[in-house]
Amino acid sequence: MAVPVRPATLTAAAVVVLIEGLAALGEGLYVGLETIIGRPSDAMSALALAGLAVAGGAAIIALAWGLWQVRSWARGPSVVIQIIAAPMGFTMIGGGQYALGVALLACAAVALVGLLTPPTTQALYPDG
Repeated sequence: MAVPVRPATLTAAAVVVLIEGLAALGEGLYVGLETIIGRPSDAMSALALAGLAVAGGAAIIALAWGLWQVRSWARGPSVVIQIIAAPMGFTMIGGGQYALGVALLACAAVALVGLLTPPTTQALYPDG
């Protein structure tokens, strides 16, 4: 099946969602490795957190792939992730992690704009 034409707005959103997925996956792998080689106060909780981050990162990467392939099923969950990411960015800024908070807010804003613009909507839903 041929991939429909992907507008620049959808390409930008897919790339940002991919970056978010890779960040979550990387964080999960890092926490898992640190749990294995370090001395965590609660190893089971740390491993559970690592597993959730790895699974979440993999799911977000799958959404990025869906957006890249111009699949409409990937848009809704990707929008929800950005809506969750924005308050997390504000919380990070409030906690003194300015660079990470601003980066997360910027990613959420770029992704939301890319996901909700008319060219993206037309590409994902050409019949209506």
